[in-house]
Amino acid sequence: MTYNFRYSKFLQGGILNIIFLGLLCMASIGISMLILKLIGISNTKVSIFWDNNPNIALILVLLLPLILLVLFIITGSILYRQLIDSKGVLNIFNNCAILHYKGKEITLEKGEFSVSYGKVHFGRNGICNFLYPVVYVIKTKNEKFKIYKSVQEAYELTTFKQRMKKLCPELSLDIAMNALIKLSNTKNKKIKNEISYIGNIEIVLNISTLDVFENTDYFVDIENAFALKDVPFITCDIYENKNSNHLIGEIVLLDDEKNDKLPSVEELKKRVIVSVIKLDEYIKK
Repeated sequence: MTYNFRYSKFLQGGILNIIFLGLLCMASIGISMLILKLIGISNTKVSIFWDNNPNIALILVLLLPLILLVLFIITGSILYRQLIDSKGVLNIFNNCAILHYKGKEITLEKGEFSVSYGKVHFGRNGICNFLYPVVYVIKTKNEKFKIYKSVQEAYELTTFKQRMKKLCPELSLDIAMNALIKLSNTKNKKIKNEISYIGNIEIVLNISTLDVFENTDYFVDIENAFALKDVPFITCDIYENKNSNHLIGEIVLLDDEKNDKLPSVEELKKRVIVSVIKLDEYIKK
């Protein structure tokens, strides 16, 4: 079976982040000085205006670099996430797996490797972002490979409110690694707890389908399901039957087509649920 996944080429929050932030700071200061020079804040010919309006001059000197820095950080972080985002492929057979990662083709024989994962923390209390960088480590007899979860994919699959609540669905790399670990010599053959709940509905990840919501107090909004381009997932909202404005969760279905076209309703019902996000929101329709 083939698993397409996305990953980050570098560690989000690592030394490259610091260098990137430093460059943004220098760029914002340099452009601010250029703008101030162009508007003549240091020009003696127009110094009378600035002498008569010292508050405006002070605000420009203090706020302009700050405003530019904030704008640079926002646009720079979006650009950085896209630059470090990459794609890989995992082909799983009965006795081995072939991993295409960073331009390499890695053959993993059954029982001859291990898979582990962990969160990467920065500083004393760890980073405060919703997504702690997760690294999967594949160890063979002679080599070790580290694969970081795609931060860009996580942002694409979540809303701002979900990120503030530190909610993140299972990503394509999680699904691929959960499949790969079954061929490994790792004692625990599952990386994550595969059972999740929405209300009192038990959902077995990678097994359960939309049938689990039949004859329950909830319904799946299939008509407004959507697929993200280049991401093998389809998301559906779950609402309460008694109050159709009460959004109680979101489920993610595995999509075997890498495009933004939705399959038929009957086909959607056959797709397995790979991730669950619990919500408690009231949506005005």
